[in-house]
Amino acid sequence: MKRTYTFLVLFLLLMPARSLYAQSSISLTGNMPLNNDLFTFESLWDLSITMPAPTNFLNFYLTLEVITDNNQVVYAESNTFPLTQGVLVINPFNMIMLQPIKTNYTSSNFYEQVMQNGGYFPTGTYTLNYTLYGIAKDPYTGTVIEKMATTTVSKTASATYNIILLEPIDGDTLRDNQNVFFSWTPVFGINLNNTTPDYAITIVRVDSGQSREQAIEQKPPFFEMYNINETVYNYPPSGTQFTTRQQYAWQVKAFNGSTILATSNIHVFDYDTLRNFLPLIINNQSLIFPKPYAELRTSLNAGFVVVCDTLKFKYIEPYYLSEADYLHFKIYDNKRAFVGIPTQESSQYSNINNLISPIIKKGTNFVRLPLTSLSLLQNKYYILEIQNQKGDIRYLRFYYTTCTN
Repeated sequence: MKRTYTFLVLFLLLMPARSLYAQSSISLTGNMPLNNDLFTFESLWDLSITMPAPTNFLNFYLTLEVITDNNQVVYAESNTFPLTQGVLVINPFNMIMLQPIKTNYTSSNFYEQVMQNGGYFPTGTYTLNYTLYGIAKDPYTGTVIEKMATTTVSKTASATYNIILLEPIDGDTLRDNQNVFFSWTPVFGINLNNTTPDYAITIVRVDSGQSREQAIEQKPPFFEMYNINETVYNYPPSGTQFTTRQQYAWQVKAFNGSTILATSNIHVFDYDTLRNFLPLIINNQSLIFPKPYAELRTSLNAGFVVVCDTLKFKYIEPYYLSEADYLHFKIYDNKRAFVGIPTQESSQYSNINNLISPIIKKGTNFVRLPLTSLSLLQNKYYILEIQNQKGDIRYLRFYYTTCTN
């Protein structure tokens, strides 16, 4: 009898603990438009969380599983975030609350390449499984993690798009024969059977009176390279030197073995050292024209810039700031893990490299962020994210590589 009484007491003691953390009626709803046949990994984070009544869970996190052809291709887990009574709408513009997002690519590296570059999902039908978990402290068992809500969305990617040339931009002028990069978007919207395509770049001279199309079709290659497995190519210093005031046309093709999967449009550029390095004489002082500063974007896409030591960009601050206000930025890798923050905010994070953020003012700011102190990996993609006082977010994806002198 005494033994039975002991079990009864234990049962009564544990009952409140279990009911205290029982699942609530939280609901999860995917908001992505069903007729959108073109989507990136970032655009998948578009959903609403409804909490009709308060719960005893203090923090929450989301997971996303992407499945196609009965294979899991991506599994992502967000950072923890608070949740209060009401409706929380999450979308690509405010998903900073979910970061850093841990992303694991469980299929071939093709999907990893596409998503790291901000490319669109290839043709196919995808099942998106979203799950919301709650985290609480239990006086009896310690940390409690419970599944709070799930939802599943089916998406079909059916659009077919060719390669888009990024840099040099069409009609651009190269400044020298060193540090010349060519970049383009990955091929997408084509069934590659989970294989990673190779790319080939062709550069030809364009004669006076000749169109770019005629030059690509008729002229022998000035330079050609096959079996490129990235979407950025550093023109080799040993390659044929560009001629001053000569125009060139270039094109990229994607291959699966010997089969051509896609062909890009044709861009032109010219090379002219005199035009770009001509000193400007003001008050007997020689000033060199600065190199271009990258434009920030309101959302991530396949575009990126190539950086070897210093990230330079133009930031427009629409609001009046104090004299000591600085640029609020974060730099994270393709797995959404932070790799760089302002030194002024380093006390909020642990074990993350930092650098002194520049003071900014209302209006146009030309910002230079030296990256050498951040221990970034060579030949990898990173994302710069900037948020102003009103919560507006701007992005810049960049490819970090070695400088060649």
